[in-house]
Amino acid sequence: SGGGSSSSGTSSGTPPQPQNNDSQPPGGKPKTSPPPEPEPAPSQAKWYWMDMEEFQWVPYTDIDQDIIDKAFTAKADRCNVVGEKYRVEFDSAGSRAGNQFQNNVADPINHMVVNAEPDGSGQIHGMDVADKPKGS
Repeated sequence: SGGGSSSSGTSSGTPPQPQNNDSQPPGGKPKTSPPPEPEPAPSQAKWYWMDMEEFQWVPYTDIDQDIIDKAFTAKADRCNVVGEKYRVEFDSAGSRAGNQFQNNVADPINHMVVNAEPDGSGQIHGMDVADKPKGS
């Protein structure tokens, strides 16, 4: 038994290329554009949580806005806010929304979270918006 060339017919060159190129649609149409990216946040949009006692949307602090933005952009499932006292769990469908829960609590209350810009009347989803974060 030798170590020379085999007689199976394969050459040591590149494999033969298929003759038809399926990547171009018939008719020579230009390639279709990629699907649209998720809609960017409006320029004035911020992250808010729903204060059920006051019945209004409360903005997060600038530090927490940054934490939530980075986590959302990185497609994380959740992030901790307010010095890790609370967590935001993002909507599994990928929308700019989610829920806030208190950490280290057996059965925490769920607060809605949205990333939105107040409308002309200063409301989000028909509800008032606080002008600054809690405790500031």
